[in-house]
Amino acid sequence: MSNVIHFGAGNIGRWFIAPILLKNKQIKEVKFLDVNKKSWLKKSWLKSWFFK
Repeated sequence: MSNVIHFGAGNIGRWFIAPILLKNKQIKEVKFLDVNKKSWLKKSWLKSWFFK
């Protein structure tokens, strides 16, 4: 099972890309990350969630 991070939290990602990704049986979860905020690199959940 894989985790996917989509950089950019716009409507295209949420309503178009996410449903396509989630149809893939190997993808467990999709998270959206707003790259307009500079603090995204400091989020510890990102490292713990993505780099298991």
